[in-house]
Amino acid sequence: MIIKTGINLAVLCAITLLLAPRQAHADMGLPMLAVVWPGSWILFIPITILEAAVAKKVFSINWKQSLKVSAIANVTSSVAGIPITWLALMLPFGLFSAAVFYLPFPESTKNYLMIPFYALWLPPITAKQAWMVPLSATILCLPFFYASLIIETRVAEKMLAAFQIEIIRKWAWKANVYSYGAIVVMLISLTIWLLV
Repeated sequence: MIIKTGINLAVLCAITLLLAPRQAHADMGLPMLAVVWPGSWILFIPITILEAAVAKKVFSINWKQSLKVSAIANVTSSVAGIPITWLALMLPFGLFSAAVFYLPFPESTKNYLMIPFYALWLPPITAKQAWMVPLSATILCLPFFYASLIIETRVAEKMLAAFQIEIIRKWAWKANVYSYGAIVVMLISLTIWLLV
């Protein structure tokens, strides 16, 4: 019964979309989730190893255990943290960007006001504006850092129940400062390289 209702709803939505009198546009830009989420999986192994090294030192545990904690924490952070944080930011930034278009300012001023939104969704850009991609990814590192910090602390707390929460928080903080610090340095370097 539930499956049949779901299929009926999907068919109804598809028919509604097909019959909607709207023009299709190919200039919708680029959702930065399509860039940063695959990028997080490319960097998964080096980040896991880096954060495991921090875990080994902070918790004084063996490599196997530190790799396990780091890997599970980073999988959880990558699977849930990045897309959920991006989606959570879309609503307030989307409302902000919609409001900007109604302001009685010149287009150039509106474009500057839209820069924070571009970190979530880039407008159509030219090859000369390719630097905006790593710059937007750099800006997104801040909310992703805090999401990772919260998620990885909770994962480590469950896996390392014998340790005090202060030590777990110390590991999560250090591990994420090192890993996000390295990512930000790479992204800023890429931004400068593309600008030059």
